[in-house]
Amino acid sequence: MSNFLNYFLSLNIEPKDLELQNPNFITKNYKYNQADILYKLKNKDIYFLIEEQTYVDYSMSYRILNYCVETIRLAVEDKIINKKYYKFPKVIPIVLYIGNNKWTASTSFADCEVDYPELNFNSLETKFKLIDINNFEIENLLNLKSMIANTMILEKCKNNNEVIENLTKIIENLDDKSKIRKLKQIVSYLYSDIKNIKEILNLIEESEDDETMSTVAERLREEYKNERLIGISQGISQGITQGISQGISQIIKNMLNYNVPEKDIIKYTKIKKQQLEKIKKEFETEIK
Repeated sequence: MSNFLNYFLSLNIEPKDLELQNPNFITKNYKYNQADILYKLKNKDIYFLIEEQTYVDYSMSYRILNYCVETIRLAVEDKIINKKYYKFPKVIPIVLYIGNNKWTASTSFADCEVDYPELNFNSLETKFKLIDINNFEIENLLNLKSMIANTMILEKCKNNNEVIENLTKIIENLDDKSKIRKLKQIVSYLYSDIKNIKEILNLIEESEDDETMSTVAERLREEYKNERLIGISQGISQGITQGISQGISQIIKNMLNYNVPEKDIIKYTKIKKQQLEKIKKEFETEIK
């Protein structure tokens, strides 16, 4: 977390200066809310609130406003706050956006309020720092040599192929083989639904004993390549056997979801371009 804050906020915080807080809040209307991460500077009423977001949420500025208010409310409980020189806690909200589409929502609650030109000030100026991983190159994140940066790299992946390619880069870039266990935990958490996740985790573990990381990297690529071709073949065969066009349609939607190139979809499914365009429109409608 100190590496994260120092890099993205240009701070200079030591790990020992941070205290992890409970990010669960019960608001006054008894509605349960939960921020992803909440840290506090030791001996200072300064909080870093981090919310991870996978899609563009136009209510985010309102959500962040609530999180900040609740953080302050809990921090000042049982304290005498009606003194002249009392300073309320400072909450620094950060949104870590890992979605594929461009972030288009406002980062300020004031921008989302109803306009009232007669007033020359905004009633609430709460803003959050937006960190959009789409704005960072893989190489820049690799240079950070931190597990948070490695997690962000894997979050940037849009399909299984990118998962394998970037995972090999991370393994080759590790400066401490003791981080292999942490990497396994991250991969297991992010990609538990990948069919060959166990094989991938085993290969990662083997890299602790290998003389070179490149050998494991190459095996990971081969593992993915074989699994991908077998999976596509089995899926198509199953759909044909069932004789259900809906099954083929779903397979194609799955391939679109993993950003398989159109030329490969046509090659492996034998579908016509016109049919593919129709299924693409259905798929785009479903994910909206």
